[in-house]
Amino acid sequence: MKQYSRAQTRKIAVYLAFIAPALAFFSFFFVYPVLGTFELSLYRWDGLAPKVFVGLANLRFLLKDTSRMLTALSNTLFISVVTTITLNVGSLVIALMLARDRRLTELYKTLLFLPVVISRVASAIIFGCLLDPSSGFINYLLRAIGLGRLALPWLGTPVVSLLVISAIIIWGGIGVSMTIYIAGLKAIPTELTEAADIDGAGSMRKLRHITLPLLAPALTVNFCLVFISCLKVFDEPWLIYHATPPRISSTVSTIIVWEAFSGSQFGVSAAMAVLLFVLTLVLGFGVLFLLRARERRMY
Repeated sequence: MKQYSRAQTRKIAVYLAFIAPALAFFSFFFVYPVLGTFELSLYRWDGLAPKVFVGLANLRFLLKDTSRMLTALSNTLFISVVTTITLNVGSLVIALMLARDRRLTELYKTLLFLPVVISRVASAIIFGCLLDPSSGFINYLLRAIGLGRLALPWLGTPVVSLLVISAIIIWGGIGVSMTIYIAGLKAIPTELTEAADIDGAGSMRKLRHITLPLLAPALTVNFCLVFISCLKVFDEPWLIYHATPPRISSTVSTIIVWEAFSGSQFGVSAAMAVLLFVLTLVLGFGVLFLLRARERRMY
């Protein structure tokens, strides 16, 4: 067994003292709730009466209601895929444009980053009011300028409502992804692009053989962050439908909250949260593995 000197022991004690507050905070606000959720998923509890151990009955109950679960799961995956691809492609294009034309770059970055500082709750409420089919400003404006045929029930059509939710998330998050891509572009050595210019490489060749390979780590970070965040989407579908999201736009997170606080089935809600945790873990690591493999191929 390795023996530590007094100085090494003192140094280890100092390190432990530094990380102890953060470790205690993380354990109390993350580890303990997660373990508590796993435990609660094995009980039937309405929030008042004593808990009754039911084992995997809550999970079987969820799997029996396949229609609702599949709808929520498909909605969640649809929002996640559409938002992740659109947001990353859009933010990458904007970052490339800003890197090429440096005039007014700071102004554009500020304007695009501004939605990030707005609360997602406030954004969802604002867009819910704007897109209200009867009294919303969007349909009113379309009718006022003679485009009434384009006025749609934005929040009442299955695909359109999901696209609206994705658009709200993209509007609020494109600034962060853009900033990460701009930082990655600034880290690319100018010698490489200058050498490519001397060799006569065009913009597309430089993008394919220099920019994208060296931006691979930033692409991986952005894709994983956005995808995992969208799997847990709750604020937008919950708030734009005034806390009663219909089945056509329900996500896994909205059903979790609905079962707990409206249906008083905290055990079922916890079981669904466990399923979401496993889903996020599997899909998150899957996306990370694929993107890491892509990085290795590009290098």
